[in-house]
Amino acid sequence: MISKYQEKKTLNIVIYNITPAGGVERVAVNLANTLADAFEVHIVSLYSKTGSPFYPLDERVRLIHLGVEFSPGLKNYVLQNIETFKALKSQVSFDAQTITVGMSVNVNAVLALLKKSGVQGRFIGCEHMNYDEAVGLAQMTRRLTYPLLDDVVVLTAAEQKVFKDRLTSCESHAALATVRLHTAAMRLTRTEAPPPVTVNVLQHAENLQTPDDMLDPQAGRRQFQFC
Repeated sequence: MISKYQEKKTLNIVIYNITPAGGVERVAVNLANTLADAFEVHIVSLYSKTGSPFYPLDERVRLIHLGVEFSPGLKNYVLQNIETFKALKSQVSFDAQTITVGMSVNVNAVLALLKKSGVQGRFIGCEHMNYDEAVGLAQMTRRLTYPLLDDVVVLTAAEQKVFKDRLTSCESHAALATVRLHTAAMRLTRTEAPPPVTVNVLQHAENLQTPDDMLDPQAGRRQFQFC
């Protein structure tokens, strides 16, 4: 646990809309609640203007509604991402210590373009489906933009291998797939990263399957790391 005298890093969790009762929304809220002790956590809800999450949110977590107009359909895909890029760049604060986590393929792509444009911080794409479940435009988007991210966080060890195999075909050395627990928190590591801040958190789901190396038997708590 970080000292109360140590300045907290900012953690941005970027999602389409935090207000519905969905699985991705639950993951975002659980992640925010879990890491509120160690980070200044912001949930950035792109397409909502007002409202609260369906799931209980720690009062320390700041909720930011960007109110980007949502335009569904393939013909609006590029324009939608441009508007998302502009809204994030103009309305969200980033610095060299900021960690920003995207919660969908399109959001992750926009974060990759923010990093490419020179916006400071560490940018992480968080996946909620297996690689082959996404087809066409989504797979092309991954191949073009994910190598620009600092990390890509996936569901299972098997998917870690798939993502590494597919993404290493790109002309980049930056893509790194890291196994994620699909509930309360993530353990993220990066080569040549500074010493990580270790966050000890109580398990939030009784049926959470956690690798043995992430359990601290002395403290009886789960250990998750953000570098």
